[in-house]
Amino acid sequence: MIRSMLSAVSGLKSHQTMLDVIGNNVANVNTVGFKSSRVLFSDLYYQTIANANAPTETAGGSNPKQIGYGAQVRSIDVINTRGGYQQTSRTLDLYISGEGYFAVQTPDGIRFTRVGSFDFDKDGNLVDSNQNFVLDNEMNRIQIENFNDYTGIYIESNGEIIGINLRTKAVETIGQVGLAIIPNPNGLLQEGDMYYAETTNSGTSVKITYLNPGEEAAGSIPEGDDLTNVSIIGDGYFAVRTPEDKIMYTKVGGFSVDNNGYLVDSNNNLVLDKEKEPIQIPDGYTFSRLEENGVIIATKEPDGSTEEPEEISVGQIGIAVILNLDVLKQDGDYYFEGSNTIQFVKPSEGMAGQLVSGGLEMSNVDLTKEFTDMIVAQRGFQANSRVITTSDHVLEEIVNLKR
Repeated sequence: MIRSMLSAVSGLKSHQTMLDVIGNNVANVNTVGFKSSRVLFSDLYYQTIANANAPTETAGGSNPKQIGYGAQVRSIDVINTRGGYQQTSRTLDLYISGEGYFAVQTPDGIRFTRVGSFDFDKDGNLVDSNQNFVLDNEMNRIQIENFNDYTGIYIESNGEIIGINLRTKAVETIGQVGLAIIPNPNGLLQEGDMYYAETTNSGTSVKITYLNPGEEAAGSIPEGDDLTNVSIIGDGYFAVRTPEDKIMYTKVGGFSVDNNGYLVDSNNNLVLDKEKEPIQIPDGYTFSRLEENGVIIATKEPDGSTEEPEEISVGQIGIAVILNLDVLKQDGDYYFEGSNTIQFVKPSEGMAGQLVSGGLEMSNVDLTKEFTDMIVAQRGFQANSRVITTSDHVLEEIVNLKR
């Protein structure tokens, strides 16, 4: 069997894959939220007939002699350009004008989609067209309490769900739609129904729950009067905010109170409570003790109006419970930060796009390009077929040499 026939067979297979991808793109030209794909080829293998030789004083050098063995599919990439806006005039149809994906809870886990065709079920849960639960920016299901008490529900560009209370006639914010920012959208795995699943190359979704010590899965904090030696007995991390407004996690509880009354760690980062807010001791009060489960007690000396020192609770140290510790990256100084994690945010927050009500995202398939690529694939397939036919004729001539 001559090499040209083997090379041509690999070319046929590669161009057939290219036609398969083009066919899928064309079939989904009117599928809302669909992202087209492309195929890239690469050469396969080379047999070296002769190595390169360096030039000498008496003769020039020679280049290597190699024969290739065809082509292979190097990658099938999703083209994540944004599709156009298709108006539907339906208030619960949402278009993402910018970066981000809606996150939904399916029976198989969290999935991501650009298709914002939503509705409410009878219990007030916001669901998509497959009856999967839509998530907010805290990775929780969106459920409207006392759903039947509201009418005229719509969603703002920042994801706030607005409704008119039938009892009070007041316009109220009753929910919040979240968006997921994917570090590498090209690494997502397509699953059909316009859902994408995370992979190790797309970024990992991790639910970081901020709790009070001793609450649910969080560990406990022993009571004491020494802020410089606070420890967590059990699971969880202290959460601190750096001057760059980055939240970091640490097991080291060497705390103190700065000149402004804020509870800080040894690097002057703000220690946070379960609401991710800094803890501050009011003016006139001083730290007294740390009660069980991280409650901070401060005292104020008698000022003449009282005989006994006044005690107040100024806050409670929070604990971050991280379900997937593999996403943490060491950052020095005993700090950890989320590495390659999928961020769940509110629309219009940071890199996230804003929502446009009353429309859906169209497919980004470009038929002009697809038909051009189809011609290229067809001619490539045809050319490789000719190589096989010619190789067959050559083999036939060799067989007929015996006549």
